[in-house]
Amino acid sequence: MNPADSILKKGKKYQFAIDLTNDPYYGNIDDTKADYIIRSKMKKSTTYFYSYVSLYTIRKGERLTVAVFPVKKGVKMVEYVRKCMETVQQLDINVEVLCLDRGFYSKEVFAFLQGEGISHIVPVKKHSIEMKTLLKGKMARFAQYTNKGKV
Repeated sequence: MNPADSILKKGKKYQFAIDLTNDPYYGNIDDTKADYIIRSKMKKSTTYFYSYVSLYTIRKGERLTVAVFPVKKGVKMVEYVRKCMETVQQLDINVEVLCLDRGFYSKEVFAFLQGEGISHIVPVKKHSIEMKTLLKGKMARFAQYTNKGKV
């Protein structure tokens, strides 16, 4: 029996989140680890990290981690989103809304989620002058923006 079965009821909708987490790596990089050590911006005195993607939901006030996948060099974030959604499908539950962190902001991820009809929330990246202008200031607003760049 899957432990999630006692908490998540088949056929019901739940709010899910997918996070990308970088844990600092300070050791030597050899052939056995090389594919899983990612370079990123300096944080905690290193630019090397083990990264992983986690899928979770909040049930009865507690975080339930449903799946964790190690990030491998060269694999696009859309593939991890796809794996997470396959996990949800295998549990025979549904997504009410999916919240993703900024690390998943890409055309491929948006196209996949829209193609699957999955409602989602992703913080925007201020890449273009148009986007920076739309987001200037602190007041609430609504605007339509079409992503034309390489994101």
